[in-house]
Amino acid sequence: MVKALRTVRGALLAAGLVVLAVGVGVATGAIPSTSGVIQACYKTASGEKALRVIDTEMGQQCKHDETALAWNQQGPKGDPGATGPKGDTGATGPQGDPGATGAKGDPGATGPQGPQGPHGPAGTSSLTTQVVTQSVSGSTVANRSASVTCPTGYQVTGGGFTASYGGTQEVVDNRPSGNGWYVSVLQTGNITVYADCARVS
Repeated sequence: MVKALRTVRGALLAAGLVVLAVGVGVATGAIPSTSGVIQACYKTASGEKALRVIDTEMGQQCKHDETALAWNQQGPKGDPGATGPKGDTGATGPQGDPGATGAKGDPGATGPQGPQGPHGPAGTSSLTTQVVTQSVSGSTVANRSASVTCPTGYQVTGGGFTASYGGTQEVVDNRPSGNGWYVSVLQTGNITVYADCARVS
């Protein structure tokens, strides 16, 4: 048993020396080959086991009493591993710069008319009117004139006069005056001046 172990150890040592010799002495050789395969020759003689590495790309071959061996310097590609668990969600990145302003869109279609709203409450204001008058009389042709003023809190909104006369009549003046009305007429008979007054409350 001890002798057998020594024999195998000697064969492996011899193979290592051959590899070293090839690597140093053959500068143009390729061990392993360009395909990554190591070629070797193995034989057993007189109970001794011998292994030598050869360079087939340099034309070296095993002898007729040797057994050719070959193995890869790098093993074959293994099967893909199982899919790992999903990683944790990464941190939120910084906010990007604002994008460029888009083109102006087309106007939208006109929407339908909305329902009529409820009636509002009745107003609290009211309008009060009043007519203020003043009369002037005379039997001769003369300038009859008179004026009237609306009461406090009222605003004049119009005015005029009425007259009863014989012969000619000439209206000299008929206009608003302050917050009232003024009339001047050249005639005989009577005139009555009036002012229309109104108040909002």
